[in-house]
Amino acid sequence: MLNYNCFIWSNDNVFVNFVDHGAPGLVGMPNNKILKARDLMAAILNMHKENKFSQLNFSIAQDCCIDQHLVVYATTAANPKESSYACYYDSHLETYLGDLYSVNWMENSDVANLNAETLHKQFELVKAKTNLSHVQEYGYMSIGKEPVANFLGSKAKDSIVEYPTVPFDAVSVDDVDLFILNQKIDKASEDKKPELSAQLHHTLLVLVYYISSWHLYIDYYAFAS
Repeated sequence: MLNYNCFIWSNDNVFVNFVDHGAPGLVGMPNNKILKARDLMAAILNMHKENKFSQLNFSIAQDCCIDQHLVVYATTAANPKESSYACYYDSHLETYLGDLYSVNWMENSDVANLNAETLHKQFELVKAKTNLSHVQEYGYMSIGKEPVANFLGSKAKDSIVEYPTVPFDAVSVDDVDLFILNQKIDKASEDKKPELSAQLHHTLLVLVYYISSWHLYIDYYAFAS
């Protein structure tokens, strides 16, 4: 059972940004555990019944079904049949700093008039920019007519954000570990390359096993749900 006790009240609009992975019938957690979609929906339903929130805006990096009868509006990075894409590779940290979908809505929120732009308008703008996967929206669609500021808050009118021109370096989340290792191999000295190449080979084998197992999980939990 999810612990959803927190300091929110019946008249609060709540925004949740869940940054990890999902699939039909389940949500992947950072500790490699799986949260079934039905358990997530049960927790949200209980919160709604107990007046824990007024409206909920849910941003999630992968597909997850949302009951359209709940006062919940959700957007996802991809449809149920595809991966989302990581972006902004940092060579110093040797990792990707974001994903296309999340980066696009965050950068839009930085520059847009949040009191005028609606959630659905932001969805359409993010959908157009996230061109490597198919961004989806679910749930209580009338919430999409509300301004983004109702969930993210307002900002100073004179705030100006300018982003440097840098490549997205977008890569499927399934291939992130492989691309990071390839970057390390390119930078490594000759004596380090054999060890890193062995890691790359091992990671590739693990990835093949992971993808096969993940599809089995999807089939099992979709059936069990």
